[in-house]
Amino acid sequence: MTRAVTLLLVFGACAGPDVEPPPPPAAIPIIQQADIQTMADGRCFSLDPGRPQFQTITQQVLVEPEVRAADGTITRPAIFRNVDQQIQVIRDNPPRFEVVCPQDLSQSFVASLQRALAARGAYGGAINGLIDDGTKAAIREFQAKDGPYSSNLAVRTAQTLGLLSVVGSS
Repeated sequence: MTRAVTLLLVFGACAGPDVEPPPPPAAIPIIQQADIQTMADGRCFSLDPGRPQFQTITQQVLVEPEVRAADGTITRPAIFRNVDQQIQVIRDNPPRFEVVCPQDLSQSFVASLQRALAARGAYGGAINGLIDDGTKAAIREFQAKDGPYSSNLAVRTAQTLGLLSVVGSS
């Protein structure tokens, strides 16, 4: 019994002071829907991945190996060619932003959103109240000018479009 208690004390000491306290209850997501988190206070958040950024990587690829003589001297050097490859750069810590919660995106709200985007020249599709690919693209491009590059509707964008009231402004 004392051996088990000793082991618990030894391993318990390994945790050290690096353990972070748990976040406050309102900061813990209670619902995760696709890339939207609903918090205990009812607000929803998403991550801003930013515009896709690509980097070109150049690698040398062996085309023909070197040829050596019996004594080990190189009679023909290896032949290489350069190959360029595009890779997408992923942000390490994308910022969070508040979004309109999915349950608040009623068909009439989305139709109003589509009309507001169309009035600003950002949407040319049908006013059907559906979050379809055209609506998502319009949201992403409209709010990317001064906000997140995401098809999730930011609360700030909805306020700019006059779809939500601005709370706390004077």
